[in-house]
Amino acid sequence: MRTTLTPGTRGSARLEDVPEPAAADGALLMRALALGVCGTPDIIMECTGAPAVIREVLGRTSPGGIACLLSITPSRVMDIDIGLVNRRTVLDNEAVFGSVNANRAHYHMAAEALSRAERDWLARLVTRRVPLQKWSEALEHWPDDIKVVVDFAH
Repeated sequence: MRTTLTPGTRGSARLEDVPEPAAADGALLMRALALGVCGTPDIIMECTGAPAVIREVLGRTSPGGIACLLSITPSRVMDIDIGLVNRRTVLDNEAVFGSVNANRAHYHMAAEALSRAERDWLARLVTRRVPLQKWSEALEHWPDDIKVVVDFAH
């Protein structure tokens, strides 16, 4: 069940009411970070809402890097070496911050706007599709890239 968060209103919602995304939602990112597929990223923008992914993101940027947490997660007890995260963050001069810039009404407005948009224009925004087996190619920057999609169906 999802609930609406009203800033400044106590009791408008509880994080416990937000279901936890499946661990598989962030498995690809976790594997890429663990393997160092793309080297060590300067900036990580975590948007999955999966606590297991957030745990992997902390302390994984390059020295001087930034981890931006952009999702709302449910409560979950997990093992984490907070001392290690602290050491990496302090000694590597990393920054971790969170941000909320939209609410449910904004998503509904965006969905409505996209539903009215010209279909050909929308199709041109996806400039490249990469099959799951070649997912790492989606992380390569090509000169004409606008939006690259990992295609799970093929």
